[in-house]
Amino acid sequence: MAHKYDPAVAQKKADAKAQMALSDISNKTYAQVQTYVDDNVTSLATAKTVMKKMAVMTLALLKERDLSS
Repeated sequence: MAHKYDPAVAQKKADAKAQMALSDISNKTYAQVQTYVDDNVTSLATAKTVMKKMAVMTLALLKERDLSS
């Protein structure tokens, strides 16, 4: 089975990698991420902000691995 280049998939992966690079948690250690959550989740509003960042990272990972549409 020959691999075929799909420009849409390539663009999706490139966009995902760019999104991950923009994330302020992408270069942190596991301990630093835990500290980040402890320091930044102090109310419902801040919890939503952190959850949005993590949801975007999760989506970027899925798209980078071509596991989403």
